[in-house]
Amino acid sequence: MSKLSRHSSRNVPLAKPRACAKCGSPFHSLCPRDRTPIERTTRVNPRREEPRRSERERNANYLAWVHTQPCCAVGLPGHVCGGRIEADHAGERPLGRKADDDTCIAICSQGHRERTDFSGPFKTWSRDEMRA
Repeated sequence: MSKLSRHSSRNVPLAKPRACAKCGSPFHSLCPRDRTPIERTTRVNPRREEPRRSERERNANYLAWVHTQPCCAVGLPGHVCGGRIEADHAGERPLGRKADDDTCIAICSQGHRERTDFSGPFKTWSRDEMRA
């Protein structure tokens, strides 16, 4: 039985797609050998001479040491330590950026979430008190 056209009111057989003579693909319009690469006059992501923002200072040794310290929120009223010790970037920072690694404090994962969300013992703290 031959395939028939769906959109026609008459039962007319559909034409077979023409095979590509170059690659043997059943659809000549999709032949990869006929495609040409896009020519660009400029680079897609040109590098800037100078970075937009200042790069933050990284210190892997200090971060490793911070992970060995006890939680700094232990003495706060209403705080119960929970989870592993994390390094919280607590210092001054530009908008939308992390502070330098030298300003990290050791805090448990529960305290880190509370501090970030201004909840628990940190709900009455201001941003300046958080960064001090």
